[in-house]
Amino acid sequence: VADGIWLDDFLPEQPDGSKVRVSFLVLDLGGRLNVNAHGTPPANPPADPGSGPAAVDGAPLFSDPAAWGRLLAGGTSPAASQPPGAGNRRPVPAVGNALEGRFGGGPANTYALRLDFDGPRTASRTAEAGVANLFTCGELEWVLRPFDDDTAALPPRLAALLGDSVEPARMLVTTDSWDTCGMVGAAASSVIAKGDPATLPDDAREMIRFNLDRELEDDDDKQQFFKDLLAVVTAAGAPAAEAAQWCANVTDFIDADTTAGSYTLPAGGNISGVEPTALPQGLQEALPVKNPGSFESPAVLLAIPTGTKIEIEQKFEPPPPAEPQPIRSLAFDHPDILDAVTVASPFRSTVFVEAGGDTLCRWREPGRINVNTCDDKVWEALTAQSIANPFAGGTPAETLSGVLLGVPEVFNVAAAGVPNTPDFSRDVRKCSTALAHRLANIATTRSDVFAVWVTLEVKQSAPDRPPEYHRLFAIVDRSIPVGHAAGQNLNARDTFRVLRHLE
Repeated sequence: VADGIWLDDFLPEQPDGSKVRVSFLVLDLGGRLNVNAHGTPPANPPADPGSGPAAVDGAPLFSDPAAWGRLLAGGTSPAASQPPGAGNRRPVPAVGNALEGRFGGGPANTYALRLDFDGPRTASRTAEAGVANLFTCGELEWVLRPFDDDTAALPPRLAALLGDSVEPARMLVTTDSWDTCGMVGAAASSVIAKGDPATLPDDAREMIRFNLDRELEDDDDKQQFFKDLLAVVTAAGAPAAEAAQWCANVTDFIDADTTAGSYTLPAGGNISGVEPTALPQGLQEALPVKNPGSFESPAVLLAIPTGTKIEIEQKFEPPPPAEPQPIRSLAFDHPDILDAVTVASPFRSTVFVEAGGDTLCRWREPGRINVNTCDDKVWEALTAQSIANPFAGGTPAETLSGVLLGVPEVFNVAAAGVPNTPDFSRDVRKCSTALAHRLANIATTRSDVFAVWVTLEVKQSAPDRPPEYHRLFAIVDRSIPVGHAAGQNLNARDTFRVLRHLE
């Protein structure tokens, strides 16, 4: 299969009369296993609920399951002297000594790592907190282009630790994958158009997704959270009256206590929330959310019902002869809510920086996987389930809400007492929170890092001169902030992580 085709009219005729044809290949690195952000050695897992990027286990991706362990803890290449043709088109680099993996044999806490470019990427592990022997783009380069003449001059550690798995890993792994922390798409447009800067919380006013994971230790905390959430939810398009009751329910469903709160409405008056423990016992048992004390992901909003206590109970056990009704969440009926909120990345020191007493967002977080472009094996590692990827080769997901509502298994729980009909297909009692949490915390619909090959064929104006060929390889990261001005190239070259002229 050809890597590309010649494009004859891509560049204009040059001043000397020569004509240039261009061919390029772009590989998306956003739908891959991130060897710096994913996985934690099972012997020493961090405090991870199982739904963050470190919960992605890369071992099943490789025919040699020990390869993933070597990437994390280190080891020697099992194919150090493997000749060409014995499983690889090119031999794995000869390595006689043991190589450090990502953690260099030291204590493993994935979320303590500094993955941003201001953080250290050392040649070997040191005692400094948050420092590990992270894999670099230069080491990824060996894996991405093993067939070029200069490959032997590239750093071989990543390829050597992969061993026999290095060739399939060319399409499965990356060292960097980033996603924006900002609001985008319809949610951003709605918040800009409908949001009141005077009432929006600071992060939403700065167009950063509202962080749900706030401490709710007392009534003041709960009241402030209710106020902030209501401002974001209504700005995202939900009707105010319905949104107010639901935001009160969210606050009481999530806080650790079992006492319903009374919340002050912006226009005056109060509204009472619903505590799950105050609902009928059968409904309590069927609900997937019961006062956890904190948010694991934005997906929990899909499992919190809309309505007053009486309205919810009537849908659950209506008096005869009425029929039961689905118990819905406002986040399902107004999915832009899911795209306007988040739970802060566990890579706290990577995503946020303390500056003068303020916590500033670096605007991007690591380790999310693009569900639209990932390999089936990567999809299974993301979901930790053997389910089909509905976005592969079909209609792509455009938003996180599109991911959560586009995977049928998210609402596929066999909930007791819930009719198996289309009307009940999005009942809060049928929400598979474990899968929904993983999708909400690890999935994305965008890619920002790409590997690019460009080949130029230059045909001279003189008919007797043979054409010249020039090749370039680059790793481009468009999540790096750059400036734009009409007709000017400011610092766009800062997006190049690797730029190499091959010949």
